[in-house]
Amino acid sequence: MKAEFKMSMNEFEEAIKKNKVLFGIRQALKCNKKKKKVFVVSDARSETIKLLEEKKIPFEFLKPKLDVAREFEISFESEVFTIT
Repeated sequence: MKAEFKMSMNEFEEAIKKNKVLFGIRQALKCNKKKKKVFVVSDARSETIKLLEEKKIPFEFLKPKLDVAREFEISFESEVFTIT
């Protein structure tokens, strides 16, 4: 695993523990000033990536959505996670 990728997962894990994560593309697009960072799963749909790029929202990639859901014990899959 690349160091940068691992750092993103660690940062994401801390945000999950602190309940500082919003889930989904709509939340990422709505949350203007409160967002600190946006993460996108590596297998996100191209439409999702395009929306973030059009709105000039910087983001980092995580593992595939099924892996993220399993690793962090999330009972659903999401393509976009916004840290507030």
